[in-house]
Amino acid sequence: MILLSILLIALFAAGLGLALAHLGMAADSPWLLAHIASAIAAYALFGAAVVCAWLFTQSERNLKTNRATPPKIPLLTLERWMFVCVYAGFALLSLSLVLGGVAGGSGFLFKLQHKTIFAALAWLCFALLVMGRVHLGWRGAKAVRMVHFGSVFLLLAYVGTHFVLQVVLNRGAA
Repeated sequence: MILLSILLIALFAAGLGLALAHLGMAADSPWLLAHIASAIAAYALFGAAVVCAWLFTQSERNLKTNRATPPKIPLLTLERWMFVCVYAGFALLSLSLVLGGVAGGSGFLFKLQHKTIFAALAWLCFALLVMGRVHLGWRGAKAVRMVHFGSVFLLLAYVGTHFVLQVVLNRGAA
């Protein structure tokens, strides 16, 4: 679980750089610019949630192995920060999906692309996490796993699609 968190943190940093490089092409449409800006902000917040999840897992492991040094940040604080990032990221991801639909035009919903499908899966995963937290009281390891699942889908939505198109298939951007 810790290795997955470290890998997700590295991939989120790479994806953020890739997304920022595409901001120049968004100057012609204000809807596309708003979509990209909200997507980058959501991406960054979910990256911060992954960092909090990693710190939570590390601190929990240290407590369970009875290490002499107590965690620097209390577990409840880390969990609260993680959920603040998830709530804000979920709101921005929702906004980004709506703005992407507006920027994509009328045929957007009927033209399903990999990035749209994976973004919708990430949205569903984070929606499930938010509902589980609010109504069922999900916390701890279950919440960390859901953050990881949603983050993997979000990574596949943008970075994974561009990696497959540009590196594996040797095509231009989607």
